[in-house]
Amino acid sequence: MKKRILVCIVLLALCIPFAVQTSAENENLVQGMAYTITNSVPTNHSYSNYGGGQFDTEDGKTIAGKLTDGVRSGGSANDSAWYDMFRSRSRYVTFAFDEPVAVCGMSASFLHAPTSAYYAPRYVNLLLSEDGENWFTAGTAAPDFALNGAGKVYEANISTETYKTKYVRVEFCVDIFAKCDEIEIYGSKTLSGGEKTFSPDSKKEPAFCTSLGEISDIIKIYNGYYPSSQDRANNTVEELLPYVAYLSADGEIKDTMFDAVAFVPCVSTDWTYPSGGTLVKTSKYPSAVQSDWVYYTDFLFQSDYDLDALNQAVRQTYETLGIEGKFPVLLTMPYVAANTKAFGDLDGDGKQEYSRTAEERTEIVKWYNEYLTKRFADASFSHLEFVGYYWYSEEVNYTWSDHEAEFVKSATNALEEAGKYVLYDPFYLSTGFDHWEELGFDGAVMQPNVAFTSDRDYFDTEMLWEFAETIGAYNLGVEIETNEPGFFSNAETLDEAIYNYERYLYVGAKTGYMDALHTFYQSAGPGTIYQFCKADAKTPAGIRLRRLYDITYQFIKCTYENEPPVLDIPEAYYIPADEKTTLELNLTDLDSFGGDIKAEVISCENGRAQLAATKKYVIFLPDEGFVGQTKIVLSVTDSHNEPVEYTLTVNVGIEEPQTSLDASSTTEPESEPFPWNLVVYIIAGIAVLAAVLVVLFYGKKK
Repeated sequence: MKKRILVCIVLLALCIPFAVQTSAENENLVQGMAYTITNSVPTNHSYSNYGGGQFDTEDGKTIAGKLTDGVRSGGSANDSAWYDMFRSRSRYVTFAFDEPVAVCGMSASFLHAPTSAYYAPRYVNLLLSEDGENWFTAGTAAPDFALNGAGKVYEANISTETYKTKYVRVEFCVDIFAKCDEIEIYGSKTLSGGEKTFSPDSKKEPAFCTSLGEISDIIKIYNGYYPSSQDRANNTVEELLPYVAYLSADGEIKDTMFDAVAFVPCVSTDWTYPSGGTLVKTSKYPSAVQSDWVYYTDFLFQSDYDLDALNQAVRQTYETLGIEGKFPVLLTMPYVAANTKAFGDLDGDGKQEYSRTAEERTEIVKWYNEYLTKRFADASFSHLEFVGYYWYSEEVNYTWSDHEAEFVKSATNALEEAGKYVLYDPFYLSTGFDHWEELGFDGAVMQPNVAFTSDRDYFDTEMLWEFAETIGAYNLGVEIETNEPGFFSNAETLDEAIYNYERYLYVGAKTGYMDALHTFYQSAGPGTIYQFCKADAKTPAGIRLRRLYDITYQFIKCTYENEPPVLDIPEAYYIPADEKTTLELNLTDLDSFGGDIKAEVISCENGRAQLAATKKYVIFLPDEGFVGQTKIVLSVTDSHNEPVEYTLTVNVGIEEPQTSLDASSTTEPESEPFPWNLVVYIIAGIAVLAAVLVVLFYGKKK
């Protein structure tokens, strides 16, 4: 009997850990718990301001909200239980426990509604940490359905081994819009002692993408079919020369400018190519077909335009500067959309090819590379080298097909095998920017899109600091964007356009992306930077525009600097009492012009002070009857650097000290010692002279 009791006790003891483990897997550790929600990239000056409060605005805040309240949406898109989010790459939802807990899995619910641009996240990660700073990826979930499929509620589930941890984080991507209604973390608050430990994931050091092969600064030149104004897309030698050569104000070739050109087809929502399609994906028009691609290519090879004109401009520049070699050129790989429409006969067998699958789409890419490479070789350009492609899609949108990533990887691999670089140029935080290397691109630059604030009023130029942080984290270069040419020719928008453009350069110099790979956007016909070069330096506006060309050259050569203005003032001013007086200022700034310098009086004691519009003097009226020393503080900036404060010391009714010796000296001058040595020398000289005279006198008598 005792043995039976003992056996039962042992068996019961052995079962206890399994009972705890089973219950641990079923316990939601975060029901009603507060959490911190964070954007994985900073967007306080961009996407976080979108929607007027419709989307989450709790970035960095700890809240007890919809994600742990136990309330589910039931699948309705309009249900208030959903937590709405917009872009910013992904969200971190972080839970901090007072004591270590055992964690073995998680679940989260998301809305997938493609017709409303709400998508299930491509990935959901379960992350663990001991200190809240260094994280271990315990598990990952991804949808088991195509993101271009029908709408549904997606349940992301992750099961892992049981880990001991104090911090738990759930990360999920937000490519465009996302809705989540509940997150559950499974485990136990009671540790069994059998939990696994972990080591944090290795961290990648921030670094910019610095080149595409030997190329670092690429000017985008728009060309091709432009039915409403064909001259804007036909680039001449004269129009291309300021991009190849750095020209002085009088047109003299002084140095090289950009080190590559990317020819990019003009597109518009106002017109299509002859088939009714377009070379880039739009929601308004279908994809172009083979005949459209050939039609565009014919524009590239026109005599005296585009490639031929560039070849002439390079020859002129290289001969002037004594340079040998060839100038790199990128041509555009149009976007091959996935559809059921026939593309064209690629191999001349009389049969139409399609773009329905990743394989078929890749075959079109291969065909165009072979076709374009042959035409380039046949043209026999003496000073040009065809080195690669500009990928004509600014995102890798996983909802455009059920094989989008597969196609991109296949196409970039095919072009790499053909010896061509492929450059990716995503718009700000578009899908693919953070894993461009995985997709097979050889280089990538991201567009800040801040130049176009009239279209995105939720962006402001301070986002460039956040942008620099992001491109460093994901090894990107940057697209430097001017605004459209009309903004620089309009007096009402000139100041803002100049400020926005130089802000790109200034932040690049301060954060280091001046040394990164750059593309430059400047619209078509013949482009804004051409306008800068050719600006009339005899007008105030022209002086400012020409300066933008010069500092663009400096930025390309990594010599651009921008320092704050300097105010040269005397040690003190002396003015009469009870009189309005002008205090002269010497305000200089080698980096800016008068209109760019901002100065203001920020404090004034014992009177009233006002800065003149010219910024050349301060008008000061001391208080009635005041006599003594007072201070006026000025703030000076060039709109880029941090303001610098200068203090003017003003002596009111005090006589200015004289600078002459009598007026300024308070002690008698120290007397020199009497020169006794000189007296000795004089006496000795007299004695010698007397002796000589005596000798001469007696000698003469004899």
